[in-house]
Amino acid sequence: MYKQKNSDKSIFLWGDSHSQALSLGLRTSFPNDSFYQIGSSGCKASLSKTLTLIVEAKQACDKANEIAIHKIKELKPSVVIIAQQND
Repeated sequence: MYKQKNSDKSIFLWGDSHSQALSLGLRTSFPNDSFYQIGSSGCKASLSKTLTLIVEAKQACDKANEIAIHKIKELKPSVVIIAQQND
């Protein structure tokens, strides 16, 4: 998880590898806000268990989402942005 702590305002970016393309732009546009990011390649943000046939990918995605949900609850960011490839 990438984090940059600068102020009381915070942004949390969550999603697959496509979400990572937004990271630099968000950090540059909001340089005084704290910034947190969890992005896992091939893993869509989800509040429930991942639906996939590949066991290893399912476990990795479920763990990434579990960590993201935990961190969002813990950090209570001002804004959560979910970004991912749309199928």
